[in-house]
Amino acid sequence: MWPIELSKALQPSAQLDGFDISADQFPPAEWLPTNVTLFTADAFAPIPEDKLGRYDVVHLRMMVIAVKAQEDVETLTKNLVLLLKPGGYLQWSDCDPASLAAIPSRPDTPHPATSRLLERMLAVSAARGADWSWVSVLPDVFSRASLTVRISARLPIAPELRASWTDNQLLAFEEMSYIMMGPAGRGEVGVGYPKMLAEVAQETRTGAGLCIDMVVCVGRKEL
Repeated sequence: MWPIELSKALQPSAQLDGFDISADQFPPAEWLPTNVTLFTADAFAPIPEDKLGRYDVVHLRMMVIAVKAQEDVETLTKNLVLLLKPGGYLQWSDCDPASLAAIPSRPDTPHPATSRLLERMLAVSAARGADWSWVSVLPDVFSRASLTVRISARLPIAPELRASWTDNQLLAFEEMSYIMMGPAGRGEVGVGYPKMLAEVAQETRTGAGLCIDMVVCVGRKEL
């Protein structure tokens, strides 16, 4: 987790708070660094009074999983700004699913299963109402929330990291499939998905892979 990793680089006097909608994946408090506190909160709900204007930096990432529409990202950003002290920074790192692509290591590397899997997952996501258009316009979202944009960058997955990133993405696709296929193994994705996933895993061993752009936006709250 980001607060735990960051605590190793900062002075012990720096306080790091992390929150999530559920505590199910929190480690025991006794195992955390002494300057890290984790708590539950809904980022889309009103901010608790004791958290208003408290933080120098607020960091979040991978919210494509939770943000369903443009109005959601606007609400979320405004809430996060309320956490900041005057002059504080909001740092948002996310992937842009619209840029997800099947990329072979060589032009002649066959990857039909990888391409089919990508098309299937994007089609199912679209059918379930996923809208990721907000990712590419995060600087505009920041500006509407009265943040001064200091950094706006789009970073493709580096070639040397594509293999490991593809393995991680396949694990995520597998987890998603349990929900989409339903208890009978059918549903929206349909019979054959586990077989397709296995075929993709085999293709990755001969040079097939997935690539996506990471988007980073940093904004400063006015003094």
